Amino acid sequence: MDDKSEPPTVTPTPFTDYEALLADASNIESFPDIDENLACGLCYTSGTTGQPKGVLYSHRSNYLHAMGECMTDSFGISERDTVLPVVPMFHANAWGLPYSCAMVGAKQVLPGSHLLGSPIANMMESERVTFSAGVPTVWRVLYQHLKQHKHNLSSLRLIVSGGSAAPLSLIEAYKNDFGITLTSVWGMTETSPVGTLCRPRGWMDAWTEERRSVVLPKQGTPVPGIEVDIRGENNEALAWDGQQAGEVVVRGPWVVSDYFKNERTEATLTPDGWFRTGDIARMDKYGYMEITDRTKDIIKSRGEWISSVDMENLIVQLPKLQEACVVGRTDVTRGEAPVVFAVLKEEEKEEGVKDEILALLATKFAGWQIPKRADIHFIDAIPKTSVGKLNKKALRATLEEGS
Repeated sequence: MDDKSEPPTVTPTPFTDYEALLADASNIESFPDIDENLACGLCYTSGTTGQPKGVLYSHRSNYLHAMGECMTDSFGISERDTVLPVVPMFHANAWGLPYSCAMVGAKQVLPGSHLLGSPIANMMESERVTFSAGVPTVWRVLYQHLKQHKHNLSSLRLIVSGGSAAPLSLIEAYKNDFGITLTSVWGMTETSPVGTLCRPRGWMDAWTEERRSVVLPKQGTPVPGIEVDIRGENNEALAWDGQQAGEVVVRGPWVVSDYFKNERTEATLTPDGWFRTGDIARMDKYGYMEITDRTKDIIKSRGEWISSVDMENLIVQLPKLQEACVVGRTDVTRGEAPVVFAVLKEEEKEEGVKDEILALLATKFAGWQIPKRADIHFIDAIPKTSVGKLNKKALRATLEEGS
């Protein structure tokens, strides 16, 4: 998408210029008459915790998912919007945003390979972007850039952050420093991908800021068309009391029924037909979901669970840290023990930061849950998957190699 500029010096073969393709096309629509249940696209899971699996989408599921994104209490995309998806097409069809934009006639701004900091800020400003979506890493880096460089982003009505949890500190920083609303979205390749979105209800406007802050970092309520529940180890439904944690199960018209060329098993679907996501969450009495971990990332110490996500979200509140990741290591006494990998912000030093991490964790975690001092490591960068998620599998492999 070159806006009639010169083509790059190195191009793939075969190569077609986008503007030339448009110029040669007819202005009259001529769509083939096809079965809505035919395959429309095939995307693979990112393989954060295991091997990637194929998810086959139909024309019908993509169409209904696009309708779900355009609804007011979902992404609310309309013809008036200028949308910047900071996610690639191989990541669940760029979260389905190209289809939603085409459905309502919204303008799309495609960033190419320029995904961090200055290029994103410049595009948002010059194109008057109103809506953007991406993983938390993108928004952390953009925030640091905006703190150091002035940009007019007054057109931006909403940023949605998904792929991993967005901490409250980042949500509040965007709102307090720039007046920008950043909210969490949950989903996966298997849900096309949008499943839930955190939008406070209208009656929550009367709440105090402190009470609302409990809701904001949650993954929110299901978008219309999606049903969500939490189940125990024996597939029993758990109470929506904000306390009990169980596996998230989901069903709906754009939720996968099985993986591409894989036989359907109980590991994929519950006996009553709900898709098993592998995410662990709590549901509060208002129907807001809070992801606490992946089943493969949960740390089991002395027979009890430790949420790596809760620990990460607390640690990254430290002003000296850019990001953090928590994984489990094998421990002879405890079964598993938490290990912290942290990245310092530029010009920050390691001295004293381990003590700050341990002191902060002690405010929310029991003594047996807190990592040992030797299990806190500072690294230059946390490995990411192709779609920008924290690659915990790679970090666990690093620990195994060093043991």
